[in-house]
Amino acid sequence: SRPVRIGNAAYNQRQNDSLGYLMDVIYHYYKHFPGTLNEIEEMWGIVKTIAKDVIAGWHSTDQSIWEFRNIEKHFVFSKVMCWVALDRATDIASYIGMKDHEKEWKTEAERIKEDIFAH
Repeated sequence: SRPVRIGNAAYNQRQNDSLGYLMDVIYHYYKHFPGTLNEIEEMWGIVKTIAKDVIAGWHSTDQSIWEFRNIEKHFVFSKVMCWVALDRATDIASYIGMKDHEKEWKTEAERIKEDIFAH
């Protein structure tokens, strides 16, 4: 039988959930493979960038894991994965003693959780 669609349009879609997966991997890296000081500092820059992007975009619509080509909505799964990203970022900040980031990210993670439960 022939495929319904040809090609993958995911490359130009907004998928807010993907940052949650990435941050979870980074969290496990910090937890199980502490690395050198240089590695920790390099990874910390990535953590801050991801957290900043999540804070800026978690309230936006996306295609989520469903990859609808013409539909952007508020998907619960995407919101949960944005929460995961900030929850893990909070734990990483705590682990390496970055209290200001820890507080900011924990507050925003709580906002996301409240939004999930409200909708």
